[in-house]
Amino acid sequence: MVPAVERSFRNLDLLSRSPAPMGTSEVARRLRLAKSTAHGLLRALEAVGAVEEVHRRYRLGPAVERLAAVAELRRRWRPVLERVAEETGETAFLGQPRGQRVAILDEVLGAGAPVISAPTGSHVPASAGALRKVLAGARVAEDRGEYLEGVNAVAAAVPGGLVWVAGFAARLTPERLAAVADLLGRLVCR
Repeated sequence: MVPAVERSFRNLDLLSRSPAPMGTSEVARRLRLAKSTAHGLLRALEAVGAVEEVHRRYRLGPAVERLAAVAELRRRWRPVLERVAEETGETAFLGQPRGQRVAILDEVLGAGAPVISAPTGSHVPASAGALRKVLAGARVAEDRGEYLEGVNAVAAAVPGGLVWVAGFAARLTPERLAAVADLLGRLVCR
């Protein structure tokens, strides 16, 4: 194991268990590190948002909380994505609104060919058809080629994000779209 990585995780673990922010000396003492080593690690972790300094003491930062929240969303909704992709043959996505865009957190490719795909970590506009409608308050919404000509989609809001299915209109026809909307509504809107 790379020593700096191991030390960084020990630092994060220690801070995660502390009810209050900790100073550099206390971190060094508890982890049995030189104070300069602890300080360098804390500064490096602060630079990436993993910890934050508050009155010369450190606590977990927003990047760790965001990563934990995304991991929990993926764990919660992955089985739904798998079932929707299996039952529809189309790609199912999990996303999270981030301003004017929706970040793709997970996808399960459909079995049909060709399929719609977008890499995890990429973004789609929050104004995209079904996503826009759900973000505006619809329980489940359909997109019949509004965002991309020849591509239909169905979306639903879930706690902390959005789940949607997208497929080419030749296969994900308006008739099938209604059935997919019903399936998605049953799975995510209980």
